[in-house]
Amino acid sequence: MEVTGEEDIILPQTCVSIIIPVFNAEEFLERCIASVAQQSYENLEIILVDDGSTDGSTAICREWEKKDKRVVYIRQENSGLGNARNTGIKAAKAGYITFLDADDWFEPGFIEKIILAMLESGSDVGQCDIYYVNSKTMLREAVKLRFDGLTVSCRDDKSVVNKSRLFAWGKIFKKELITRLNFYFPEFTYEDTCVPAIIAGANLISYIPEPLINYFRNRPGSLSNNSGNIGDIGKVLKWLFEKLHELGKYEDYSLEYKKIALGQFRFACRKFGGMNDEAAARALLQLEGLIAELIPELKGISQKKYLAFDSPILASALDKALPYAEQAITDISGVNGIVTFKVSPFPIQEHIQLITIPENMKSLKNNETAGFNIAELIMEKL
Repeated sequence: MEVTGEEDIILPQTCVSIIIPVFNAEEFLERCIASVAQQSYENLEIILVDDGSTDGSTAICREWEKKDKRVVYIRQENSGLGNARNTGIKAAKAGYITFLDADDWFEPGFIEKIILAMLESGSDVGQCDIYYVNSKTMLREAVKLRFDGLTVSCRDDKSVVNKSRLFAWGKIFKKELITRLNFYFPEFTYEDTCVPAIIAGANLISYIPEPLINYFRNRPGSLSNNSGNIGDIGKVLKWLFEKLHELGKYEDYSLEYKKIALGQFRFACRKFGGMNDEAAARALLQLEGLIAELIPELKGISQKKYLAFDSPILASALDKALPYAEQAITDISGVNGIVTFKVSPFPIQEHIQLITIPENMKSLKNNETAGFNIAELIMEKL
């Protein structure tokens, strides 16, 4: 591994290390690095981990190393995103760490707004809302995290593990927290699913209700679009299961872990279930079996139907909170219509789980927040 830059420098604790794994990203890399270099908060260490690029990415990294003294350039043999992030963690000298993928980019105030909130509240983690950017049209959609306040206690609100989303990016972490948890990313696809282990180990989280990061969505060639990596979803769920046990956190976060497992199964079925690919179908069945081993009460999760109110907002909330598949709601009728979640390639069996919604929440069914609250209550009954 080749490392360049000042290796003996001691950075102030208020400095932030931005870890950017780079692999054949020349089309996007200049925009990414420029968005970091032009941050309003200048106390930065910019770590570019070149994971064996064979295109022009290496030249772009070296050019930035020459013109910005804050850049540390590391080149290593190709070993994947998780390993590249781990290399960055080991090299980071600042008191705070954030991650940025090479095709994403920051808004100018990303670091300043989050780090100042963290310093003021003493938080272990800071995060913000997100811009989802359509890779074809470049249109942006602002997506809000569902936090109840600007500073959230992980001990008081266990659901923050899920509300924080399964992304390494869009967050700033105290390096001390990552070190204390001995956290390193697993070296297989979907490694971001392990981030809840960091959130579970945190005390306070700061939230900035403003989209400050741009996520380049559905880029062709992304590893997450490869059905051959379905097995890695099971590996990462097992990793997280074992890590939460190792940290003594599983009992506290067992419901949240269940939601994560369901969400990953839903993601896999939605993304790969309709491919008419026998190998993908077998992998989805194996994933379902692994989830049932980890959480026995979820055996047969591909064959359920749910009873819910006839409310478009509630249906949308259920679609996000009940992660069972293709998520096509095929029939909603009447006040207590049956919401059917189709799972392809799995058969739907005549199994209906009745779920009772508290009577006093019926009047709130057309309120978006209430819809999500109801969906959360349903999750607790699963």
